[in-house]
Amino acid sequence: MDITTTYTPMPGFILILPFDTDTNSEFKIVDNFGKTYKGEVIAVGKDRLNDYGINVSSPVRVGDKVLYSIAGAEKTKLEYGGKRTEFAIAPFGRILLKIEESNRVKKQ
Repeated sequence: MDITTTYTPMPGFILILPFDTDTNSEFKIVDNFGKTYKGEVIAVGKDRLNDYGINVSSPVRVGDKVLYSIAGAEKTKLEYGGKRTEFAIAPFGRILLKIEESNRVKKQ
């Protein structure tokens, strides 16, 4: 019997798979400890109502690459791809930017 596990963040939260290293990008962000807080969005929770009754939707979608704030984010290990993997679970408001890379042809 095969058991499949699906992770669904609660409303207002995003599940992020942090990048171990950042060698393929020209764009690098490094904090005081030399660790990047960039990752790929794996799952997105539903919209949520804020304290003022305003609907807040996710600024990103599954598959997006993001820079996120570790303040307010939780780190956890979950079973993923057959092994225990570290993830970050962050509220919508802790996504600082979406990273969009494209192939540019350099002019000579």
